[in-house]
Amino acid sequence: MAEREFLTVLLGLGILAWFSLQYRRQPQLAELRLPLLGFALVVLGWVANALDHADSHWMRIVEHGFYALAAITYVIWTTRLKRGDSKWIG
Repeated sequence: MAEREFLTVLLGLGILAWFSLQYRRQPQLAELRLPLLGFALVVLGWVANALDHADSHWMRIVEHGFYALAAITYVIWTTRLKRGDSKWIG
C-alpha cells in the first residue's frame, strides 16, 4: 500500500467518522443520507484501491463498482434536488 493511498483512506474514514457523530447530534442532517452514502461508497473504493497491491483483477473491478454505485447515488440525489424533494440545495 502506497503512503498516499493510506493517507487518502485515513482522511476519508476520518470524514465519515466526523459526519456520523454530527449526524446523531443534529437531526436536520437526515437529508444528507444519500450524499453520505455516496461518499461512503467512494471511501470503500479507496479502501479497495489501497488493498490492490498484488495486481488482482477482481479487486479493480470491485473498486470501480464502488465508484459506479457512488455515481448512481449522486445522480439520484441531484435528481431529487432538481425536483424539489430535498431541502438541501447544492
